[in-house]
Amino acid sequence: MDSIPSANWVSEIHKMVPDATVWESEITSSIAPSKVFHDFVLAYLEFMAKTFIPKQFGPEVVTLEGDGFGGEAVDYTVKEITSEQMRPMRYTIFGEDIENFSCNYIYSGNTMHLEEMKVIPLVDEGCTLKYKRTYLNEVTEDDVMDHKLSLTQVFNVFEATVV
Repeated sequence: MDSIPSANWVSEIHKMVPDATVWESEITSSIAPSKVFHDFVLAYLEFMAKTFIPKQFGPEVVTLEGDGFGGEAVDYTVKEITSEQMRPMRYTIFGEDIENFSCNYIYSGNTMHLEEMKVIPLVDEGCTLKYKRTYLNEVTEDDVMDHKLSLTQVFNVFEATVV
C-alpha cells in the first residue's frame, strides 16, 4: 500500500480500478447489531484465526501499524495473521465508524481486495450485515462464488458461537 487510508480512500480505490469485479451480500441475523459489529466486523481477523486455522498451525494476529480502532494518533491499523503452515494474510483496517457500525478493510494475500462492512440495526431485533467486496486484481468467477459462499459459512459459524 502506497499511502495511509483517508476518509475518501474507498471512493479513490473505486476510481483507480473502474473495471474491478465487485460483489455485495446482505446477511440478516437475530444477534444484536453492536455484538455483530464488535465481535464479527471489528474482531474479524481474531475470529478467523481462532475459528478456522487449526491450533497446531500456531495462528497469531499481530498488529504491525496503528493504535487500534478510533485512536487519536492514526485512523488506520495494519494487522497480519501468521501461521506456520500458511502465507501471511495482511489487513489494513480503516474508516471504522463505531456509532454507525461500519468499517473497511484492504486485504493482501493470495488476492487483493477492499471489504466494506456495515451493520444495520433492524426495527424489532437483530441486524443486517451489508458486505461489499471489490477485487483489486483479476479473479475468476469461481473465486467470486467461493468467496460469497465462504462469507455466509463464516457468518453462520459466528452466529453459532455467540448464541
